[in-house]
Amino acid sequence: MTARITVTGKRGMALPTVLFMVFLLNMSFLVAFQGWDVQLKREREKELLWRGKKISKAIDRFYKERRMYPESIEQLYNMKYIRKPYKDPMVKDGEWEYIRPPGSLNQIMGVKSKLDEKSFYILDDKENYKEWEFIAETEGSQRPGTRVGRPPRDTQGTPGSRPQPEPKK
Repeated sequence: MTARITVTGKRGMALPTVLFMVFLLNMSFLVAFQGWDVQLKREREKELLWRGKKISKAIDRFYKERRMYPESIEQLYNMKYIRKPYKDPMVKDGEWEYIRPPGSLNQIMGVKSKLDEKSFYILDDKENYKEWEFIAETEGSQRPGTRVGRPPRDTQGTPGSRPQPEPKK
């Protein structure tokens, strides 16, 4: 006759313990990847600013030398105004939306992203990527100065905040 030895209260706890550990591991990955996604989007946003400024400066040089706007980014690249035909980093297809001069159907005076989403930074008081315009600084363009800033935050009543000065009249 064989004796059966059992430990009471411990039987069947291995599977729930393993499942709980897998759940905790998945939750930690979820938290880590959420932060990573935000960081990647911020990097693409910085790249959008850099590429947009490069393209607008190239269009500006093209216009100053030829007294006309280019027809495409590829034309700027082929004529050595930019190092490569920069793509929009915010959209998968990389295609820019062209900003055309008044009365023109085939020339471009600037570019903007096609992504219709709220941005982390504010560019020229615009909080949406689709509203960010990178336009050449030529005689015909009415381009405000490109200013990049953080989104406005309401700091009234938060600890450590400075009172805002009253606007002068």
